[in-house]
Amino acid sequence: MKRSLSLALALSATFPAVAHAEWGAQDNVPAATLLFPYAEADLDAANGKDTILGISNREPNATLTNVVVWSEAGVPVLRFNVYLTGYDVEVFRLRDVLTGTLPATATDGQDQADTISPQGDQSQDINFATCNGVLPYAALDATEVARVQAALTGSPLPGQTGRCAAPARGDRVARGYVTVDVVNSCDPRFPGEDGYFLPNGGGVAARQNRLLGEFFLVDGTQTAGAPAVHLEAGVANNTYLPTFYGRLVGHSGLDGREPLAGNYAIPYVTGRAELLVWRDPKVAVTDFACDEGPGYGTLPLEALWVFDRQEEVLDFSQRPLFPHVVTRTVVGEAALPVVAREGWMHLSLHHRGDPTELAPAMDPDAAQGVVLVLTHPERQGAVRPFLSLQRAAATDDALRPAHLGSYP
Repeated sequence: MKRSLSLALALSATFPAVAHAEWGAQDNVPAATLLFPYAEADLDAANGKDTILGISNREPNATLTNVVVWSEAGVPVLRFNVYLTGYDVEVFRLRDVLTGTLPATATDGQDQADTISPQGDQSQDINFATCNGVLPYAALDATEVARVQAALTGSPLPGQTGRCAAPARGDRVARGYVTVDVVNSCDPRFPGEDGYFLPNGGGVAARQNRLLGEFFLVDGTQTAGAPAVHLEAGVANNTYLPTFYGRLVGHSGLDGREPLAGNYAIPYVTGRAELLVWRDPKVAVTDFACDEGPGYGTLPLEALWVFDRQEEVLDFSQRPLFPHVVTRTVVGEAALPVVAREGWMHLSLHHRGDPTELAPAMDPDAAQGVVLVLTHPERQGAVRPFLSLQRAAATDDALRPAHLGSYP
């Protein structure tokens, strides 16, 4: 059953012409790929931590998507298709997915009665023959659920002695991130596998900029939401231009997805702010020996400068912060011991990475990232105010990376 989100309000009654951003700009415009840069779910507490994800189709044309759940270390763990009729919205909880219930959608060939994915008066509903026998999904079997949960909590993978897909945190909270690509077919391949990206959108992945997205982090009665990161498709194959999935396609430009910035600035309040950081490892990541960690080791940090209200600056660039693809760090605790109550900080997430791997020819030291700050307001008497989830301001972009510090 469909559920509405506030992102549905983005569709105006007149559906004006779609705006497109400059390549590399951090704009919320209809996109071919959505990045939900942080997602978590408590697997043991139905009312605990969870992530609600919303995907919307901005166009009247029906759209098929491929949703991929990645681990904290950047390992692709689970994929499934979500079909959207024209102007459709699909909303689902991460915890439901990780306990075996995938979103129920179906193209016209599997849902001619329109009971699963209804068609509106102004929307298209078509058949994707490749989805026959695939959509709608049955519940994941217990073996697959166990594998997915182990992969996202840092536990050893079932049947693979001593192999993991994420660092162990000692709890049952699954952590990672989610991507959503517009695709041409129901296909079991993950991004980066042969044939997923082909020139001009001729592979599994397509290049129509149709998607809008929004997500909410939930923890008991507290909720904070933000738009997904919207990544347009459009630039032709060019090895001199960075792309979002560059690490998976040998920096060939085959994915044609807009890249992200590496420098960010954001305000903070000590003890009430958490940094949620997504980083590009610049290499394809697979499962690894649990006692060794992922193949990229520890991701280096180019710079982290913290400014207080007196314009004094502290340099945290040498601290082992944000070592994985996804991290969550409290400002003012041991990992980031900021004393000043409030101020702002500058992060440069650029790094060279593994020198044996390919890198964008224009700047091998550049790296992509996303930074959000989750702010916990002070309790006001009996009133519990809402949380705030804010995306940091990008201070460079992937086509003009700025290097402001030295490597640790």
